[in-house]
Amino acid sequence: MHPQSKPWFPNGTPPPSPQAEIPPSETAAPLSFEELSRYRTEGWAVARGVVSAAELEELRVACEALCTRAQTFTRDVFIGATFFNLHRDGNPFARDLASRPQVPGLLRRVTYPYALSPVLNAYRAHPRLLGIIQTLLGPDLVQIVNQVNFNPPGHGTGWGWHQDYRFRKPGVANLVEDFVQTILAIDLCSTATGGLRLIPGSHRLGDLKLDTDNENAERFFDARQAVTPVLEPGDMVLFNSHIIHGSTPNLSPAKRRVYINGYARATARIGMPVLRAGVPTSDIQGRMEYEGDLDLLPKAAKY
Repeated sequence: MHPQSKPWFPNGTPPPSPQAEIPPSETAAPLSFEELSRYRTEGWAVARGVVSAAELEELRVACEALCTRAQTFTRDVFIGATFFNLHRDGNPFARDLASRPQVPGLLRRVTYPYALSPVLNAYRAHPRLLGIIQTLLGPDLVQIVNQVNFNPPGHGTGWGWHQDYRFRKPGVANLVEDFVQTILAIDLCSTATGGLRLIPGSHRLGDLKLDTDNENAERFFDARQAVTPVLEPGDMVLFNSHIIHGSTPNLSPAKRRVYINGYARATARIGMPVLRAGVPTSDIQGRMEYEGDLDLLPKAAKY
């Protein structure tokens, strides 16, 4: 175990308030009635146009900065609290994944990028994003997940079927009701580019350990029911802790990057405050879920 008393920030300086680069006049865009109903019944929904074209460009520049930093990496690297995970050609849940070589300089995911990037720190508390989550969880929230996922073009691998509850630490009383995972599309997400696929209503199947025998996961559900929502850049999909989901391979020449943030009601015993009485907070005391756990994070961050 490598203890770490608090989040690490470049040059010892904390990032600005999450609200710093986003005008407070940007009002929250609530879920449509249809999408809210879908979330209540099927466990997932899509919010369209959560961020603008100009905001997307800021996010893309921030993602490219992460890639530039990783160009010389030949193995997974921690920079303070931020974890850089390199790509391996295989399903992240494959039994033999550890035996497959990492691709130098090619990122698969970066966990807790907020600690390195003021832009990514700001957008994890975007008022429109938090307004949507507030509709589902109420006005007091903590954040426990923060990650950028890359599905590199032409590498032909996706993420196997799984449920996120398997990677949540104890501390959230009722994961299905008290936690929401969000995936913001920075690039087009579709079947061709390695978009998210999910099984509507699969949270009703309960706790399944799909990641432990991923090759045979489909014996627990009907994969023919899978949907792959097409997400234009700026759209966001959200789902609960038990929705079965994964992603398809990116067989296109295009990049497919997503910004993942997971939120819980503030009654949780873990997490970093992000919304209080409906107002984004700059309080960066506390930690996100695996922050500072340099041993467990590389094993658990497969959101």
